[in-house]
Amino acid sequence: MAKVTISLCALLGLLLVLTSTGETKLTRPPTCCTEYTKRELPVDRITGYTVERTGRCRLDAVKFHMVSGKVVCANPAEEWAKNAMKAIRK
Repeated sequence: MAKVTISLCALLGLLLVLTSTGETKLTRPPTCCTEYTKRELPVDRITGYTVERTGRCRLDAVKFHMVSGKVVCANPAEEWAKNAMKAIRK
């Protein structure tokens, strides 16, 4: 009886570990922009960008990837952001 209980506990523990690691990968929320930067970014410090639409996230945004490794959210309707995206595409 004791062997069955230990085996059952081990099996349940293994099952819990396997299902919890799989779940966290599937339910991880997207990293959405929650606000825009209030300043213009120097184009020479931007390495790239990603456009974020309001399908999964609350705001339309441009995520500028900086030389420092940071990601800065900007309003895609702002003229400086449009110019920065155009300069990077060239």
